[in-house]
Parts: sequence; structure tokens; C-alpha cells
Amino acid sequence: MSLEKLTRDLISIDSVTGDEDKIVAYIEGYLKEEGYSNNIELHDGGLVVGNSTERSVIALVGHVDTVPISDEQENINNTEIIYGRGAVDMKSGLAVMIRTIINSQDKNIIGIFYKGEEGLKEHNGLETLFPKINQKFNISLGIIFEPTNNEAQLGCQGVLNAELSIRGLEAHSARPWLGDNAVYKSIPLLEDLKNLKPEPIYVDELEYKEVVTVTTITGGTAKNVIPGEVICGINYRFSPDKTTEDAVKNLTNLLSGYGDLLIHDFAESAHPNRKDEIVQKFINITGVKVEPKQAWTDVARFTSAGIPALNFGPGNPDLAHKANEHLAIQDINDCFSLVQQFIKEEA
Repeated sequence: MSLEKLTRDLISIDSVTGDEDKIVAYIEGYLKEEGYSNNIELHDGGLVVGNSTERSVIALVGHVDTVPISDEQENINNTEIIYGRGAVDMKSGLAVMIRTIINSQDKNIIGIFYKGEEGLKEHNGLETLFPKINQKFNISLGIIFEPTNNEAQLGCQGVLNAELSIRGLEAHSARPWLGDNAVYKSIPLLEDLKNLKPEPIYVDELEYKEVVTVTTITGGTAKNVIPGEVICGINYRFSPDKTTEDAVKNLTNLLSGYGDLLIHDFAESAHPNRKDEIVQKFINITGVKVEPKQAWTDVARFTSAGIPALNFGPGNPDLAHKANEHLAIQDINDCFSLVQQFIKEEA
């Protein structure tokens, strides 16, 4: 089966976060039908394929879930471009993983197909899979098949999610002068964050842009009551040179003057490790362009465990999660060829 056909088949299987069993079963069945004879293990968190060995292995890693399908999702019939939810993020990457694993059964590679990446951190399949994998295999490099335009996108940003409570005073909406409208009090914050420019931070000669964004706003109790509180959801993407503690301090210094800040959850950043030997080998063997990852990915999970990792996959990440999500078939074929080139020399 061609990479194009496999990608289209994977897209045809809805796998929104929390509903991934069908696509996991499809991948398991496909591997067996195509003659994959190495070990296949089904876990709650996903599928792990590859034989246990004392030698170091290269891990091909991809999540099987997608964000919800848009009511306006474009599914255009095109012989050169594939449309549909997951085309970019990341069923084309899964197709490359699957065919690479089948074609390289005699190589020291494993495949990790995991659930729940697009949802809450605690429901990410790697939460339970990774400790088992790390104990069983000596991983020399993790390749995370997130969309990167077939560039080696190194490291990743950390994420800090918080709530900022801005308090006013409730009153009857017919007599607003008796209250203090919390919505109006939030305007300086919104204006200041709107005008806050991304801050470029250089790590290993790669430019990461730190950004602070309001992603949700809630407030008010009734149509005839002056809002006594507004809660703004804050998302902070911080660079790989900062720890979570650094990020909390930065965000507190930035926002504490506007209201009460409550930190909700976080995900650690990952250093790009551009000078790591095996990362350099991947770059040199494939000849691909090197860029920073302007997002969080599970590269951070591998890096925190001392395992070199990078993001590499087909598709433009700017089209991920969009109603017009699509990529060129040639991008998938190119990605496959580059990965094969690296596996042939290194695995």
C-alpha cells in the first residue's frame, strides 16, 4: 500500500482524543497483515512495537489522536494534496512511521503509537507508556513525528497555564455607579497583553519566541448584575533556557499588578541539544534545515529523561487543527525517504 493510500485510510478513521481504539486496532492489524513479525504490545496508553534488545534503538514516536473535527472541515478530492482532520497533525507522520517500521524490521528501531496527546497532560498515553519503554529499551534517539515541514525542529517551548482573577463590585445594572465593573477593570490587562510583543530568546543559535496570551475570559452572573469578577485564562509559552520555576516568577512579575494570579498546570520546556552527537548525525545524514520548535511537544518527555530527541515530520504545522488542514503527497514521500536514509546509516 502506498503512503498516500495509508494516510488517507488513517484519516478516514475518526480518532478524536478519547476515542482512539479503532485507529490503534487498525495500525496493529495493518502491521500484521503487512508481515511485521517483531513484537507488538497493546497497552492502555497505545501500541509499542519492536523487539527487546541490549543494543540501543531509535524510537519513532507519534500520537494517534486528533483534535475534534470542524463542522467546516475541508475534504477536497485532489490527486496531489490530501485534505482532512489529521492530515498534518499527524496521520501522515503515522503513515511514515508504519511503513518505516515494516521496511526496517531488521534494524534497531521501535515504534510508539500513543493516545491522548491533544488532551490533558495526565491523559497523555506516554504518562504510562514512557516509564515502561524507558526501562525496557535503551533509546539513543527519539524522533517525534509532529509536523515540521520536513525540517529538524529542535527542543520545544514550555507551557504555563494560569488564571488571573480581576475583582470588582457587584451591583444592579440599573445603578452601575454603586458597583465596580470587573469587565472594565480587565481592559488595561487585555490592552497591555495585546501590545506585548513576542520576546526572541536564542538557545543553541535558534530563536524561540516567548509569548503570553489571554485564551479564555469568564465573568458575570446575570444579565442585570454588574460583574464582580472576571477570570482571564493565561497561556505562557516560555523558552528552553528557562525552568518552570523561572516561568512562574516571570509571569508573576508581569501580571501580579492586575489581579490575583493562580498557576494551574505546566509542561517543561526541552533544550534543543543541537550539538548532541546523534542529533548532529540526523542533521548531517538527511541534510534537512534546522529550526526551533515554536510549541510544546513530547520531545520534552524524552529530553527530561536524558534521551536526545527531535521533532521531524511531514506537513506545515501552521495548518494543524485548521478546517483546511492539508499537505502535499510529495511531502509524505520526502519524509519517508529522509527517515529511511537515516535509519539505513544509523540503526
